Amino acid sequence: MSQLICKNHFLDLSQPKVMGVLNITPDSFYAGSRHVSAEQALNKAIKMVEEGAAILDIGGEPTNPFNDERVSVQQELDRVIPVIERVAHNLDVPISIDTSQPQVMLEAVKAGASIINDVRALRLPGALEAAAKAGVPVCLMHMRYLTQAEIQNTVSTANLMQVIHDFLVERIEVCLKAGILKHNIIIDPGIGAGRFGKSLAENLLILHHLQILKKLNYPLLVGVSRKLFIGELLSASPEERLFASIAAATLAVYNGANIIRTHDVKPTIDAVKLAAATLEVV
Repeated sequence: MSQLICKNHFLDLSQPKVMGVLNITPDSFYAGSRHVSAEQALNKAIKMVEEGAAILDIGGEPTNPFNDERVSVQQELDRVIPVIERVAHNLDVPISIDTSQPQVMLEAVKAGASIINDVRALRLPGALEAAAKAGVPVCLMHMRYLTQAEIQNTVSTANLMQVIHDFLVERIEVCLKAGILKHNIIIDPGIGAGRFGKSLAENLLILHHLQILKKLNYPLLVGVSRKLFIGELLSASPEERLFASIAAATLAVYNGANIIRTHDVKPTIDAVKLAAATLEVV
């Protein structure tokens, strides 16, 4: 678990790493992460790598908790492939493709991506087979993925950590049977409100109990950056959630996270380094 092999890139996970977010969508929930042109996205990618990002996560499908928009596979391809090609050509850094669509996975890996990050944990038809064929690390997220109508009826789950644990175990077993190698699997508890399906209390619970998932002995990715549950706690807009996002990232590392996904690379790296340093104190 200490090393992740992403094509010709090797990530040492004995120290936590930071993944920078590049959303190639016009309606990302956080305006600071919207990039609508390949040139704009490349410039942001360069800045994030200069700040220390170990991975760049590129996505073209919105998961905005207030937006039920569905983009077509072709729209997603048109958004992400030119960006992946440019980033891969200009920067020596692992690229993660944030998608659930099998065709996008394969085309992205062909264009230069070396990690598949799927919020639906390879549950769409053909996704499992595409990920196995791609032969790169995959991130499996627990996500209820609710519609706006379903969100209104969400009932808090008392045994949420067991539900997440069992879901991830099941998806891991499916992946192994499909030919995905054990050392190519990353897990993500799916922190988030709205369509991610967790309440404020549940998100705080996950953050507190990450060690339950850490015991599965797979790299643990956590994304808390500027998310809605922080806004609910603080009554704050996405633009006002930076400091709390840093605090949440610090807690995640302290509780076992190996990779932190963020919109704000430099401040997150500083916080992650401090949290990691405290864990090494004897």
